[in-house]
Amino acid sequence: MLYVEHLKKSFTEPVRNVVDLVRRRRHRFFAVNDVSFEVRRNQVVGVVGESGSGKSTLGKTIARIYEPDEGRILCDGGDVSHVKGKRLLDYRRKVQIVFQNPYSSLNPRRKVQSIIGDVIRLYGLENEISVHECLEAVGLPKSYSERYPHQMSGGERQRVALARVLALRPSLIIADEITSSLDVSTQMQILKLLKEVREGYGLSILFISHDVAVVNYISDKVLVMYGGKIVEEGLAGEVVKNPLHPYSQSLIESVPDPFIGWNPRIPDFDEEKKSVGCIYSSRCPFASEKCFARHPDFVNRGDSHRIACYLYG
Repeated sequence: MLYVEHLKKSFTEPVRNVVDLVRRRRHRFFAVNDVSFEVRRNQVVGVVGESGSGKSTLGKTIARIYEPDEGRILCDGGDVSHVKGKRLLDYRRKVQIVFQNPYSSLNPRRKVQSIIGDVIRLYGLENEISVHECLEAVGLPKSYSERYPHQMSGGERQRVALARVLALRPSLIIADEITSSLDVSTQMQILKLLKEVREGYGLSILFISHDVAVVNYISDKVLVMYGGKIVEEGLAGEVVKNPLHPYSQSLIESVPDPFIGWNPRIPDFDEEKKSVGCIYSSRCPFASEKCFARHPDFVNRGDSHRIACYLYG
């Protein structure tokens, strides 16, 4: 359904000192750096990593909120990396994004009737679906169409955001940290709703989160991101139960277990140590000389389990 090939997205860093200001020298960093993966139909692909790993930038670049620097985004076989106008509008109907913060993703001055209805009118779908049908699909009564965002809880706002997306009958939903601002019980409700929506509409989902447990619960396949790169990918059960990359191991060990003593392994980290090799080499407790010279290629450890690490292969 979606294929991403060698995708890159960079940003310009702010000026750090007077010399750079005088010389008008600007530094660039890659938030997404040579990322490739695919999402099949009716599949949930989870993207997990710490803050700053490039997860949200990856989602926004795929949704074409950001223009990619390099690489290709293929949807149903067509290249949509740099499309504009009507082709971009058609692509955005197929690929929709639900943002992290439901407090800011909904217009506080508009009722739910207008928030969802405007999207329906924009694509000329008045004869195909109604606002009430969208609300019913996410478990909200019709009366909510007359409410403003401030009259609803965080979970209800996120349901409205999901209803607005479902109005377009997309093929892929990008869920960008949609449960991180919710309490635990509401998180589970939203995750169960996503599963129901996936089964009922036959959707594919790119689920972005820093929470390993949440990603493991909902995903078929998991991508582990660090420093703008994918360092490990595989089936959710394989990656979570048997992480092979040192970063994946540290990420999963950082999840506290309430039933046993929590003693995570924290590797030494030198912030000033720069590397042209493996993106994780300055933090990795197993790093060798070759790790600092060149970023490793992916090594297959099974039918679908791949790791970018010199410890394997």
